[in-house]
Amino acid sequence: MLNIGVIGYGYWGPNLVRNFAELSEARVAAVSDLSQDRLDLVPVSYTHLRAHETTASISYAVFCL
Repeated sequence: MLNIGVIGYGYWGPNLVRNFAELSEARVAAVSDLSQDRLDLVPVSYTHLRAHETTASISYAVFCL
């Protein structure tokens, strides 16, 4: 199982998270964005994800926007 951290939850971020979440061989473990407003949207759709304002907490395989 590949753990993925998505950096950036702007225009494409929600689409990437959705697509990665649908993969059986991967798991979206965390999302990072500098905007707290954007991070506030993460738990609405993905209650299990951790949202961070910095990338320091993400130590997984990372897809960068």
